[in-house]
Amino acid sequence: MILDLHWSAPSNFAGNVQNPMADIDNSIAFWTSVANTFKNNPAVLFELFNEPYFDPASQPDGAFNSIDGKLPNTLANRMIRDGGTANYYFGLSTGTWGGKEQKVAYNWSVAGYQTLINAIRSTGATNVILCAGNRYSNDLTWWGQNPPSDPAGQLAAVIHLYPHGWPNDFRPGPGGSAQFDSMIAANTANYPLVVTEFGDEVGKPDAPFTRAVIAWLDLHGYSVTAWAWTTWPQSSNVLLQDVAKYTPTVGFGQTYHDWAINHR
Repeated sequence: MILDLHWSAPSNFAGNVQNPMADIDNSIAFWTSVANTFKNNPAVLFELFNEPYFDPASQPDGAFNSIDGKLPNTLANRMIRDGGTANYYFGLSTGTWGGKEQKVAYNWSVAGYQTLINAIRSTGATNVILCAGNRYSNDLTWWGQNPPSDPAGQLAAVIHLYPHGWPNDFRPGPGGSAQFDSMIAANTANYPLVVTEFGDEVGKPDAPFTRAVIAWLDLHGYSVTAWAWTTWPQSSNVLLQDVAKYTPTVGFGQTYHDWAINHR
């Protein structure tokens, strides 16, 4: 089982939207509590933060391609590992999940991965810790530039795979993943890689992206969990049509189901 910090918020803001990174105010306490609860269960893995991203307050949410020169990649990578003071878009929700959301500029202190790792290990927990990269878990260059340290030696890198996103995303087709493979090889040579999310293509019977991903996984021997085991309406990346019979969705769900069954 993988537990992750998916939604978070500093201070007394509601932690019910996706924000750029873990925070000093609440995330350390969260992981300390989780580690104390599951430290005697090695089957539980800790994914420290779902999808780190750093958009400057002057840019719209998701405009990371415009960040060069505004927040150098080396600074973003250092922030992910070591933390610091951030003045980025913070998702302030005025209601519960699905309610109205607005973005506000807010100064807050980022809890970097090293701080979270130290907090977990201080409890005596030796569970495997999973660390994702910047750009919504697409970019692992932060690890190659400044890798975290774990006294237990139980770290693994995380990547998410979707058929849209940043220029160095996995691309299906002959040679399409070469740049992506190079990025992974250059930065995680001494660590396992786990794909904790991949998906899309519900309703596409041939599911070409899904087939390309699973072929790539077989080639490299990476571990994987697909996103998501649910029936969200009007979503292109769910595995189930219903929760009573666990019928796979057309395309993505069925293709992943058949592949997984053959790997038992």
